[in-house]
Amino acid sequence: MVKGRVVEQATGDGIYDLTVQAVGGQAQTSTNEKGEFSLSLSPGSQSLEFVSEFYEKRTITISVPENGSLTITTPIALKLSGTQAEVTAETVIIREPDQRGAAAQLQTRHEAATVSDAISSEDIKKSADSSASQVASRVVGATVVGDRFVYVRGLGERYSSTLLHGLPLPSPEPEQHAVPFDIFPAELLSSLSVIKTATPDLPADFAGGSVEIALQDFPTQRIAHVGAAIGVNAQTAFQPMLTHPGGRTDWLGFDDGTRGMPAGKLSGAALGNAFKNAWSPYRQSSGNPNYSLSASFGDRAEVAGKKVGYLLALHYSSDAQTRAEEIQVLNLVDTAQGPKLSPLVQFGSDENAFASGRGRYSVRSTEGINWGALGTAAIQLSPLHRISLGALFSQSADRETRIYQGYSQEQFAELWNSRLRFVSRSLGLIQLRGTHHFDGAQRGASDLDWNASYSAAARQEPDNREVTYLKKDDGLFHFTPKGQSGQRFFANNLEHQVAARIDFSQHFQQWSGLGSVFKAGVAGRVRLRDFSARRFKFGFGGIGDIDDTAAPEQIFSAENLGSAVDVRENTNTADKYSAKQGVYAAYVRFDLPLHSKVTLSGGLRFEAAQQRLYSFDPQQADQPIAVALDTYDPLPSLNLVVKLSPKMNLRAAASMTVARPEFRELAPFQFTDFFGGELVQGNPQLQRTRIGSADLRWEWFLGGADVVAVSVYGKYFDAPIETTISAGGNLIRSFANARAAYNVGGELEARKELVIAERGLRGVSVGGNVSVLYSQVDLEGVLGQQTSKHRALQGQSPFVVNLFAELDRPAWGTQLRLLYNVFGERIDQVGAFGLPDKFEQPRHQLDVTLSQKLGKGLSLRLSARNLINSPVQIIQRGMLPSTSGGTDTQVQETTLRYTTGQTVSLSLSYDL
Repeated sequence: MVKGRVVEQATGDGIYDLTVQAVGGQAQTSTNEKGEFSLSLSPGSQSLEFVSEFYEKRTITISVPENGSLTITTPIALKLSGTQAEVTAETVIIREPDQRGAAAQLQTRHEAATVSDAISSEDIKKSADSSASQVASRVVGATVVGDRFVYVRGLGERYSSTLLHGLPLPSPEPEQHAVPFDIFPAELLSSLSVIKTATPDLPADFAGGSVEIALQDFPTQRIAHVGAAIGVNAQTAFQPMLTHPGGRTDWLGFDDGTRGMPAGKLSGAALGNAFKNAWSPYRQSSGNPNYSLSASFGDRAEVAGKKVGYLLALHYSSDAQTRAEEIQVLNLVDTAQGPKLSPLVQFGSDENAFASGRGRYSVRSTEGINWGALGTAAIQLSPLHRISLGALFSQSADRETRIYQGYSQEQFAELWNSRLRFVSRSLGLIQLRGTHHFDGAQRGASDLDWNASYSAAARQEPDNREVTYLKKDDGLFHFTPKGQSGQRFFANNLEHQVAARIDFSQHFQQWSGLGSVFKAGVAGRVRLRDFSARRFKFGFGGIGDIDDTAAPEQIFSAENLGSAVDVRENTNTADKYSAKQGVYAAYVRFDLPLHSKVTLSGGLRFEAAQQRLYSFDPQQADQPIAVALDTYDPLPSLNLVVKLSPKMNLRAAASMTVARPEFRELAPFQFTDFFGGELVQGNPQLQRTRIGSADLRWEWFLGGADVVAVSVYGKYFDAPIETTISAGGNLIRSFANARAAYNVGGELEARKELVIAERGLRGVSVGGNVSVLYSQVDLEGVLGQQTSKHRALQGQSPFVVNLFAELDRPAWGTQLRLLYNVFGERIDQVGAFGLPDKFEQPRHQLDVTLSQKLGKGLSLRLSARNLINSPVQIIQRGMLPSTSGGTDTQVQETTLRYTTGQTVSLSLSYDL
């Protein structure tokens, strides 16, 4: 076995994906991200050839000893094949950069005009992450809220955008702007990057960061992969678990009609009998293990003299989780000593109650499905022209079964509540891209890039069922039709989107003879959304003289429907709406070297946006309502890069971006937040938010995947959209433009292999990133009863820490990685009417992965996630004023607490 390392002569950086082959033989391999290679050769004199389209070919002669083992201790240095000015049309080859390795990602970041951070597919494989949301939590300054939405630099999902190869994605969530990242299996990602400063050719509806997902593209050589994994969650697998009957296609993340709505216009007993009479959860003795399957195949071929590449990939995973929850809903009451927090409702579990099946317990079990399919194909029409076609489908679903038991102060009684819920999310996309290079002899080279996509996102929640029983003086639990009890709820959200862009870039030499680029382009995006919800109430107005202590299937049996139990549809006319949005942009950008070491990139983007929402007034059922918001925004941006040395950059950036209200936030009537149960009233007077940002970053690329970077930034929000709380029959959540807000922070990132001057622990790396953030919102003058007039942005953590240690020894085929993550306390929910804000507490997470190559393409991987099992905990904390003139009282109560459990998995894979 011959081992060595290939580096770039000018910088000493390892060269990734370079071909190493024996002259006159069949032995061939490629270098890894550090430039290392291993090649099996027979003893004797051998000639090795090092080949790459970007470096001068080099051949060396070595003597392989009889035992067949040789390590070339001196790095083999290669020179670039020519300077930029020397590259001709014959030597320019368009190809997708291979972004799999951390070193490749750093090289892209090194050359980028913007402040950005990324996670490579190699790092994704080394982690225990199973979805894009878990991957995103490793990015500098990023946190994940609710395991689904990415908050960049502490800014909420309103201030993030999601792009796929440069074009925005739609969201399946009816009340959310951001795309939930848990719908993307990590196996399908090539890289995930966060662009933190704007450029004119990027969509401008972000402030924290624009998250760009790159899916796996066709490879440079044949690949084939199959893999399977099995895992267990310590508090779920082989432990008792709640579940309920589903359909035959639940395993695919779709409902097969088992939860379907009745057809036609029915009422009374006919309506009730049209539903499947299934309301009750049941407790199974053993929870399900987790498992996943994956496969991919890709290759290159020559068709009619043209190079063609393709890739097909599939991934499927199933996981289960059971968690015991402690919940308190608190109210503010006046006492002689002043106001104090008092529980309205308390849910909890007696010790060992769920395990034994006896006693009071509050438990939620979720069975999750996540699968995706990816297909890409590309044809290189010539060395300068290429067209790519990609298609993606992602499907996820959660089947949730929940039982809450506790005491209700409002009802002065013990209560028992159950909910059966199935939610599926789908995202389908097809994207066509073209890249064309023209070598102009007189005016310089030019490029034409275009991209068009159609996508559809859907969210379905069929037949959400809930029942509540109250304990009365006879010691028995009796069904109550109050609130959501006895309701069957259906919701469907579908969004179509067409997006396209075309860019023309002209290369030229400016006054110093340095290469410059001028880019002009146009882009457009049209979203069409339809939302509908329907509600059916069993026991509308109460129930008759029947045994209300029986199971719901008996209470709602056929003989009781239409007589003792009335069934009605109580859908509101405002439970249905359609909406559309068009964003149209034109932009110019220049990349202008002011000096051989100073480059200025900037320009102007102009966006025109039109939003429309159509629904009906719930107070006047036949009265249609139309809401319109049109905005026109010039948005300048500048990025300055100073190359302090070949490996060191100083970056400065300034930009203007926007955040637009979501459709339902503009609706001028009250409606129910279907997934939160609150009354919500939109505000047609909302205006878009304008955000000014400034960034400064120093970064030092030490070679390979090693880097040190320090960043500081500041953002000012003009008229940010914030939640307000008003009084009514119930609390009413609405939205208003606050006067202003600001957000400042700093980031430190470091990654270093423990090697200096070719000495040290080769393959051992340590690193991490730390973010410190601070924000403040000014709500003075904003209508509403929110308790805090000055507070941090909702969802913003004051700090985020990611640390890792890694052992990567290709000669052994071994990889070991430890990952640690923690975020600081953040506002989970804004308090109102004197109630303090609710804060999510820091949660520590430690993950370990160990991979071992077994030979003949087989690899074994052991991963352990969430080893600390730090609880998810929400506390309500603040100062309550004294009414007797004394000192204010500090109060703190836990409103939610649960653990998710440790997960251990073992996978086996085969790679060609």
